[in-house]
Amino acid sequence: MLINTAWRLVHDSDSTVAKIIKTKYCPYASLWTATSYVPKSIFWSSMLNIRNHLEHNITFQFVKGNTFIWNQPWCPIWREMHDSLNLEQSEYQIPDKVSDLWLPNCKKWDENKIIALFGQQTLQVLLQIPLMVGDEPDICVGSQPLMAYARLKVPTRC
Repeated sequence: MLINTAWRLVHDSDSTVAKIIKTKYCPYASLWTATSYVPKSIFWSSMLNIRNHLEHNITFQFVKGNTFIWNQPWCPIWREMHDSLNLEQSEYQIPDKVSDLWLPNCKKWDENKIIALFGQQTLQVLLQIPLMVGDEPDICVGSQPLMAYARLKVPTRC
């Protein structure tokens, strides 16, 4: 039941239950970035304990590029990107979402921008991430074991 609740918090953040949980336990963060030293309950402690399992059992399918890059596990190195951000470069604005890392009017990684902002290593990781055709919101998909464990029937959008 706990993994099911965490999954719903991740993909259906507009639900009443998700809004209540977020307001009570992490009003200024996402499940992925919430700290463990806030006043908490056994429920919230358990949610934070399964967060790592959940993070390693989801993937994002980028269609529109509307996924925020600073507060959710959209790529394997998302937590390290903050540290590798080159604030001394002035050519590009700091990106907010995945599509900010694409070429303008084109669904392709902007290699020059990524290198200038984050470096070659980040570029190599991002080039391994496929971009989907379409104009739908990005999709957060749970792995088969996660979906079976949570007893969810189909992948749903984040």
